[in-house]
Amino acid sequence: MPIRNLSLLTTTGYSLQPIKDITDELPKNKNYSWKQLCGERVPEQITTIVVHHTGSLKALGADAARHAKNHIEGTSIHVKGEPGLPYHVYCKEGQIYQTNDLLDFVYGVSDNNGYTVHICTEGNFLYDTFTELDRIALYAAILAVKAVLPIVDIKGHNELQAKACPAIDMSRVRSDIKTIEMDIERKQSTLEAQIERCFAVKNQAEFMYNKAKLNDGDGVWARTWLDRVHAIMVEQKLL
Repeated sequence: MPIRNLSLLTTTGYSLQPIKDITDELPKNKNYSWKQLCGERVPEQITTIVVHHTGSLKALGADAARHAKNHIEGTSIHVKGEPGLPYHVYCKEGQIYQTNDLLDFVYGVSDNNGYTVHICTEGNFLYDTFTELDRIALYAAILAVKAVLPIVDIKGHNELQAKACPAIDMSRVRSDIKTIEMDIERKQSTLEAQIERCFAVKNQAEFMYNKAKLNDGDGVWARTWLDRVHAIMVEQKLL
């Protein structure tokens, strides 16, 4: 079952456009697809995200389609060229694009492609500035992938091969992602606690309402307390 049409996590608070799945729009090698050349993986195999930069200066204005075309026409890896863009997710100027089925085996890092998903940001960060928008998009992309696959690690290309790519501080990336995930967990726990308290109030209100209908001491007690709650709600303009 393909893993397509990734979605942003709403709990991050990032103000980004929805992820665009452009997999079917990108140039493709007429000789074969990634699946035909390399087969398909199952989600349980995929445990690591690898971060890349394109290595192309931002000023050159390249995009996913141009990079795909270059990989198809290049013969350094395969005599007939690569099937297409060798990244699953591509980020440019804050926009996140899905560019392959996450289960596709692509040529992202030699000898390390069976267990990895590849996320790439446009630019050459040996020279270009890795902007805050670049960082936010990368983090949002990582979290979107982690939401659908059993990811346990995040690596830079340079941590698996002797490369400069992605030319950003990967220790910070891992630390920031961990902090974001902890914050999301805290917010979710807070929400669950609030809902639990609301449920307790609802149950107690129903219990006290039933007591209030009685013409005895319990009825007087329940009516007294519900009158106090009524006064508070009126004061707060909730009634």
